[in-house]
Amino acid sequence: MTPRTSRNDLIPLIALCAAFLLFLTAVEGRAAESMIDGFFSPELIVKNHDQIGLTDDQAASLKTAFEDAQQRVKGLQEQMQQESKKLAELAKPEKVDEKAVITQADKILDIEREIKHAQLSLLVVIKNTLTADQQAKLKELSPAGTAGAGLETKVNQVKEAVQRWQQAGRDLSQFAGLKTEIDSLMAAGKIAEVNEVLDRTLKILNAPETK
Repeated sequence: MTPRTSRNDLIPLIALCAAFLLFLTAVEGRAAESMIDGFFSPELIVKNHDQIGLTDDQAASLKTAFEDAQQRVKGLQEQMQQESKKLAELAKPEKVDEKAVITQADKILDIEREIKHAQLSLLVVIKNTLTADQQAKLKELSPAGTAGAGLETKVNQVKEAVQRWQQAGRDLSQFAGLKTEIDSLMAAGKIAEVNEVLDRTLKILNAPETK
């Protein structure tokens, strides 16, 4: 008998998809919200896998899809780091070759698009793996449980608060390490901790300015 896939086996799936949702929301704004609205949050699926009757075959398929996507995205991220270093070198001289810089930047943007394609494809696989009854059950369990719920809402709230701070000329230096902290937690699959970081950040951003 094939061992039953546990909740922990699917935790990396949350990390990859949630990282995609955060990145997509931060970059695309409202257009991203519309695009991901029809998908289900990986975190919601893992939390309710027993209630929706997720089968061992389905869980195994999702795990395989994650591993394939993870390998693809990891390779692209390494490639993007290399190309980013090249761009940094091109920007160092006092006189910068505009054509070379734009060409190199286009390479990085192309890689970013491939990463988003790979991660979006994973969200599609997740939804297509679920039966109509399972999808209906997920909607019952959480009417706001689509992929855009939770993290996406908080990211948008952070963006709006940061814009208010910028308009007011307030110092944002204390948030300089926020992205690095979130990226590190995402890589470890610590979604709850990411929520805590976003909550903490929102509390600071929304607090009255002290004179």
